[in-house]
Amino acid sequence: MALKTVKYAAVGLLSGIFIFDRIGYPAVVRGSSMEPTLVGISRRDGRYTVKDVVWINRLKKNSEKLDIIALISPKDRNSTFIKRVSGTEGERVRFPKINDGRHFLIPEHHLCVMSDNINKNVGIDSSNFGPVSKSLVIGKATHIIWPPSRWRKLT
Repeated sequence: MALKTVKYAAVGLLSGIFIFDRIGYPAVVRGSSMEPTLVGISRRDGRYTVKDVVWINRLKKNSEKLDIIALISPKDRNSTFIKRVSGTEGERVRFPKINDGRHFLIPEHHLCVMSDNINKNVGIDSSNFGPVSKSLVIGKATHIIWPPSRWRKLT
């Protein structure tokens, strides 16, 4: 009986690891940079409140303009971001803080990402670090899966 339980637990654990590593995983939205589309964790009176949790589909790594994606930070490989794709390879873009505010061409195999929040003091994105390599894309945020009142597909 105990051996059977261990066997089922091992199969469940390995299945879970496979799903999260290869197919997708839930990600907690942090900060306010993607508001109003996604609502991040808030801290009030020393307590943290989780607002939105999104599903990151690892099978969808081909990012198109306006997709919401999860990516590894180009500045700190231990950090991840959830941002919107604002430009893809071959497009001309302009960021005041980069290239002296002049237009530049997004290089091959790169994209630009931006925050949805229009407050310029919120979020770290391509306006801070420039185009990011597509190899840093983890996957596409496809759905808000928590809280139930905000369940919806992201476009």
